[in-house]
Amino acid sequence: MPNDGKLAELRKLYSGRVPIIYHGSISEDRGLLLMIRGMRILKRSHPEIVLVILGDMGERLRARAKRLISEYHLSQQVNLLGWIPHHEIVNYISVAKVGLVPLLRTKKFMKNIPLKQFEYMACGVPVLGADLPPISAYILTAGSGKVFDPASPEAFAAGVLEILSDEYEWERMSMAGRKAVHEHWNWHSMEAKLHKVYEKFTENGAPGRQRE
Repeated sequence: MPNDGKLAELRKLYSGRVPIIYHGSISEDRGLLLMIRGMRILKRSHPEIVLVILGDMGERLRARAKRLISEYHLSQQVNLLGWIPHHEIVNYISVAKVGLVPLLRTKKFMKNIPLKQFEYMACGVPVLGADLPPISAYILTAGSGKVFDPASPEAFAAGVLEILSDEYEWERMSMAGRKAVHEHWNWHSMEAKLHKVYEKFTENGAPGRQRE
C-alpha cells in the first residue's frame, strides 16, 4: 500500500509535471536508450513530461545514458533515481500517469511475462508496453493501456501522448487495469490453476529428468 506521507512528498516534487515511470532491471534491451530518445521527441511539445526510472544499472550503461541525457538537454525530463526499496516503489507508481514496459524484440522477451505491467495496473496506472506477445496480450485484453513498436522512439513518444491526451480514456484504462488484476491476474485467482498444473506434472513425472 502507498505511504501517505511519501505520496504527498512525491506529489509536491512533481507538481506541475507529468511523471511517467519505468521500474525494475535496466539494460539497453529493456528499452533504456529508447525511452531517452523518445523523451527528446516529447520535450519539443510537452516539456512538462518527466521520465522517472527506478532501478540499478551498470556503470558503463549509466555513463552512456547520462551522456545521451546531456546531449539531448534532458536533465529536467529524465530522472535516473537508482535503486529504491521495493516497498517504496508503489509510491512512485501511484503518482505516475503512465507505466512503461518498453522491452525490445529479443528472443527472451518474446516469452517472458513482465510483472511490472500488473503492478502498474494494480495501482490504476495505464500501461504503455512494447508490442510483444507477453505484453500486448494482457494490455489489450484488459483494455488497460496501449502498445507500441519498440524499435521506434517516435512510436514510444506517440504512445505516451495517446494515453495522456484524453482524460476520460485515461480514467477508463485506469479502472480497467485495476479490475483485471483484481478479478484475474493475482495470486488468489491463479492458485487453483497452478495447483492443477503441479498435480499433473507430478503425476506424469518431470519430463527429461533422470532418476538419482
